[in-house]
Amino acid sequence: MDPSEVKTKSNHFGKDLQCSVCSHTFSTTGNMKAHIMRVHKKETPFKCSICSYKCSTSSRLERHMKVHSDEKQYDCSVCDYKCKHLNGLKVHLRTHTNEKPYKCSVCDYESVQLSTLKRHLKTHTQEKPNECSMCDFKLYNIFQT
Repeated sequence: MDPSEVKTKSNHFGKDLQCSVCSHTFSTTGNMKAHIMRVHKKETPFKCSICSYKCSTSSRLERHMKVHSDEKQYDCSVCDYKCKHLNGLKVHLRTHTNEKPYKCSVCDYESVQLSTLKRHLKTHTQEKPNECSMCDFKLYNIFQT
């Protein structure tokens, strides 16, 4: 095989096209253009037919559509828990293993979910983003008592 042919195949199948805005690389010009339009120009061409949700990819829209369905296709193998999304099952399984992968860098707090750790971190910064619309009362966490 001619060396120039190998290079052509490598360029065609390799990820040698780089986004002009970030360092993301792509194997086709079409994928790169779609990335720029959806990520950097914030286009949301995919729209839910039931609600006002819009997103940048068909896979995100497909995931969103599960919100409108009662189908729970992911079953826990340990208990009777069922959910709509695979990620929900992964998080749930941590209740059986006691795995807490998200750790606070300030104290010994550990969490099953990243969102819970982020909420916890506000206790260290004294940030109180949740405020009453009728008075000056503020909370760092809407679940705070």
